[in-house]
Amino acid sequence: MGTRIKGKAIAVTVAMLLIFTTQGAYAGALKVWPPPKSEKWTLDTNLYFRIPSAAEQKKVLQNKYEKKISPEAMKTAICHKYACGVIQVIATLGCKWWEIDSVVSRSVSLTDKSQVRLGTIRTIFGSSTPHQKVTVWMVSREPLQQKMYTTLQDIYCYQTEPTEKLPSNKYTRIVVPTPASLETPSETPTPQNS
Repeated sequence: MGTRIKGKAIAVTVAMLLIFTTQGAYAGALKVWPPPKSEKWTLDTNLYFRIPSAAEQKKVLQNKYEKKISPEAMKTAICHKYACGVIQVIATLGCKWWEIDSVVSRSVSLTDKSQVRLGTIRTIFGSSTPHQKVTVWMVSREPLQQKMYTTLQDIYCYQTEPTEKLPSNKYTRIVVPTPASLETPSETPTPQNS
């Protein structure tokens, strides 16, 4: 069993994510509890989450004591080539393992802001202690384009033992139909016997 946040849509522009993530210069629990509202944390059933600023991302990368999941994505510039998302999570009671599900999408065009889903990211990782902040990069293999977004779908905080190998970051591309593939093929006429 665990705690689940369902359907919280937080759109994050990829441009913000590319620059770099969190604050705090200590390991373990936050020094201030609950997290300050001024830092824009969202609370949902014993879980706090937020999108860190670019400056905060950079601080996280430089802080050897802060828990990070997939920071190499930023250190090796993967997120300068592919669409990524970043989120910070805290569980009031801690978690034995976490799962974060998100969607990568983009605008149809620079003028049409309708969203096209490109793929999903499923990120799972190990334990956190009560009140411990964890910064997580969710990495896709979707080539970076203008007007791309990573949207949070679900966060799970499990209190059971993991059943899968941790950590894992899996991107699944959604096949997007092209206008040509939507056309109905015409029937080929059959020869008439005379």
